[in-house]
Parts: sequence; C-alpha cells; structure tokens
Amino acid sequence: MLKSMRIGRKLLLSFICLLVLTMIVGRVGKSGMDTISVNMDHVQSVNDILAAFNTARIHEQRFALTSGKEDAESLRSALAQLKNKGIALNGDLDDEEIKSKVSQALTNAESYFTAFNDYARISGLRAQSMEEMKDSSNDAFKEIKGLEAALNDILDDTIASRDQYRDADDYQDDLAYVMEQLGYTQTISLLFLNARKFEKEHIISRDETILERARKSINNMLILAQRLADSFDDEDNIAMTQDARSQILKYQENFESHAAQMAQQEQLGEEMGQSALNAREACLEALAAIKKDSGESLS
Repeated sequence: MLKSMRIGRKLLLSFICLLVLTMIVGRVGKSGMDTISVNMDHVQSVNDILAAFNTARIHEQRFALTSGKEDAESLRSALAQLKNKGIALNGDLDDEEIKSKVSQALTNAESYFTAFNDYARISGLRAQSMEEMKDSSNDAFKEIKGLEAALNDILDDTIASRDQYRDADDYQDDLAYVMEQLGYTQTISLLFLNARKFEKEHIISRDETILERARKSINNMLILAQRLADSFDDEDNIAMTQDARSQILKYQENFESHAAQMAQQEQLGEEMGQSALNAREACLEALAAIKKDSGESLS
C-alpha cells in the first residue's frame, strides 16, 4: 500500500505521525511535570508541619524552665498552624498511604497538645504547692525557734537558781531535762534546714536519692516533735510543740504533693517527646512516599 502512495502523501503521513507522537510525549511530560509541581507543594507542606513541631518543642523547653504564659501560647499557636496545614494537605492528597502518614502526624500532634496542657496545668499546681511548702515550713520553724527561746530562758533560770536547790541531784536532773528538750528543738531545726536543702536539690536534679533524704528528714522531725511534746508537763509548751508538729505535717503534705506533681510532669514530658518523635517519623515517611511518587511520574 505504501509503495503505491505518492511521495507527497508519504511525507504528509510521516509528518502527521511525528506530530501525534510529539503531542503524546508532550502530554505525558506535562502530566509528569504537573505531578512533580503538586508533589513539591506537598513536600513544602510536610516540611511546614515539621517546622511547626520544632517551634512547639522550643517553646516547650522554655516553658519547662520559666512556666511563661507567652511560651505556652506560642506553643499552642504553632500546633494550631500545624493542624490547619495538615488538614489542608490531607484534603489535597489522593495517595492513601501519604494521607495515612499525615493523619498519623496529626494524631500525634493532638496527643502532644493534650500532654502539654496537662503539663502546664500541673506547673500551676506546683507553684501553689511550693508556696504552701514555704509558708508551712516557715510557720513550723518559727514555732520551734519560739519554743527554743522559751527553753533557753528556762535554762538560764535553772542555772541562776542553782543555789536554791537543796539537793544537787535535783538540780542536775532539772538541768538535764531542759538540755534534752533543747537538744530536740535544735535537732528539729537542723532537720528543717536539711529538708529544705534536699527539697531544692531535688527540684534541680530530680534525683530520687535526694528525695528520699528529704523524706527521712521530715519523718525524723515529726518523731522528735512528738517526743518533745511528750516530754513536757507545761500545757503551753505542749500546745506550742503540737502546733509546730501540725505545721510540719502540712509541710510534709505539700512536699509530697509537689514531688508527685514533678513525677507527673516528668511522665508528661516523656509522652510529649514520644509524640513529637512519632510525628517526625510519620512526616519523614510521608516525604519519602511523595518523592517516590515523583520519581514514578518522571519514569
């Protein structure tokens, strides 16, 4: 058939075939370039999600140091932008695998957001517990110091009235009695200083060994305060000692509340870190899937 065709028709047919082939190649090429262009936009969106998470984590670390409201609001703002970007991206995606990874990142972001809000709430409770610890310890310390001053006056009176004792043994007994009570008050005062020292060290280091030392000091204070109260005959001294012991109990209660709150925050910090890590892995997997799709479009 081709042999019987004239040269002009053969050239025209060749030209038409070449034109059709060129259009097909161009069409395929344009489709591939459009896909790559769209995928580049998707890559940028995923990178924006990662950047928003990085911003949130920076403000999280600052908040952990200062409990500043500005950092809390900046963190929440970054997560809100992340959520909006993720929802918009999922609306543009057709690939189910990529959509699944973006959805996973959004789920992790929500978990992170919930953990941070709990963390921030506990920060407020911790501040309250620390203030109450300070108040109760100061009140108890004041009571003990007042009792110590009263006992020093009794000691001075006992020594001054030495010559009025008919029996030297009675004088020695009274002197030993007051000295024993003074020893209790001085030991309690030292234990208070130790407890406050360990309390501050634990806040900085989060060392459980230091926490147990603080607890031991507080327990010993309570034991000695009870012994001191039992050693008195004077009702005023007994009442003063019991008041001091009540304040020590309040201090212990606030101390334990604060320690529990610190432990909760530590757990929430780990949850936030794990959520952020999971979100990052999901985003990286989404990026890998998008790049793979772009490669297939070119081929």
